[in-house]
Amino acid sequence: MKKLLFLMLYGLISQYGIAQQANISGTFSHLTDQDSVQLIIYKYGKFPVSIPEFKTLYSVKVSNHKFHFTILVTGKRPYEYSLQIPRQRLLINLENLIVEKGDDIQITGNDFVIKEFKGRGSEKLNVIRNLNALDTATQKQTFSTTYTDLQNVIVAGNKHTITADKYLKSQKKHLSNMVYQMLRFRIDYQMTGVYYSLVYMNARDSIRNALTHFWLPERHKYRFLQPFTTGEYSTEFTLSTINDFAINEIVKNNDYSTLFYRRGLKKIYTHLKANYTGDIREKLITYTILSASGSNDLKECYEDALKYVKNAEFKTALINHCQVIPGSPAYDFNLPDTNLIVHHLSDYKGKVVVLDFWFTGCGNCRKLTPILRNIEDHYKNNDDVIFISISSDKELKNWKAGIKSGFYTTSPEEINLFTAGKGRYDPFYQKSNIQAAPTLRIIDKYGNWCENPVKYGSDNGEDLITRINQALNK
Repeated sequence: MKKLLFLMLYGLISQYGIAQQANISGTFSHLTDQDSVQLIIYKYGKFPVSIPEFKTLYSVKVSNHKFHFTILVTGKRPYEYSLQIPRQRLLINLENLIVEKGDDIQITGNDFVIKEFKGRGSEKLNVIRNLNALDTATQKQTFSTTYTDLQNVIVAGNKHTITADKYLKSQKKHLSNMVYQMLRFRIDYQMTGVYYSLVYMNARDSIRNALTHFWLPERHKYRFLQPFTTGEYSTEFTLSTINDFAINEIVKNNDYSTLFYRRGLKKIYTHLKANYTGDIREKLITYTILSASGSNDLKECYEDALKYVKNAEFKTALINHCQVIPGSPAYDFNLPDTNLIVHHLSDYKGKVVVLDFWFTGCGNCRKLTPILRNIEDHYKNNDDVIFISISSDKELKNWKAGIKSGFYTTSPEEINLFTAGKGRYDPFYQKSNIQAAPTLRIIDKYGNWCENPVKYGSDNGEDLITRINQALNK
């Protein structure tokens, strides 16, 4: 009987895995007993920043420059995680680390550098650090605005892929198979990094020519992407898959819409639904929809996805964060202004509300400022339109300084509101699924979301004016 029970237990553990501890400790010479360190576990890789369902946050107090986390790792697979060390004078790269059951990691460093990873499981962290160093060298060459720059970006990305893959293969014996595959996804993602240059280029013929002659041939040679089991848990697998599709749409069909989620959601969604199955498809679909809260195709894709997404966590996240659907009621915010007077959305019922989400230091917010000011001037004599700016700044003094500077999309014509230190974790940010700045939203006279402006500043505000007028005429 005991033997039978043992075999049954062994079978369950083998099939489903069992929760097992992993320890992550650190000694950083600049930390004091007043500091706290945070560790964030990403269950399915990093989702859009405002989606909390797939993150587990741990926080511990520092004692004598040291901190220690004991976490439970369930199942057979690795987890991505990040460490947030306070008071860094330079950026310490403790993002996108990987933990497996049984790890016992010790990290030493200060506010300038990470000195050492050691202990059981530290080999993979040293590999990640070396791959990050290669990435940093490549990223210096990955922004382009001209055809020649774009060629250089592609060539640099291709060289990086070859170098990084060669290094990773040399370290394979130190890594579990799942970690090895996850790191290959990261290398693969670097080759699609040219995507981010394309967003800022206007010379469309040059883009297509460079991609056809320099990117596509090498991409076929070094495409590592396969829907392995680990793809469900890898951020880079998801991004590479979507980026690849967008770039290939340019090459094959001269279609640039899929470079932007809010414009190309339906096409991206249709492709992913048709070409992937099972858990991988559900992860890709969920990520794409949650990344496209500004798309006017959101409702159609969201309602269709709910028919077949079986993963309960994915479905819950979709339901919780796909609330910015035209016609659905907007969340009634509760936010203070510069005089700390609290405002509610319901205070403005009967008026069309134009929301501008921004933060101090946002470069694209500054670019939008003159256009938004002209639109505000266009409606200055219309009492039925209200402009409200909402900042995700965490510090009150930074927010007020940003307003005073005049650089950003705030103005005397707007009602300026603050998330009172909550930043993107404010309930209204969460309910509105705001992931980037600037983001513009419109709420109609009845408190319901309207269709979203799509082009923002590229058309001098004509699209935004059209949608405001549509809301006024309801």
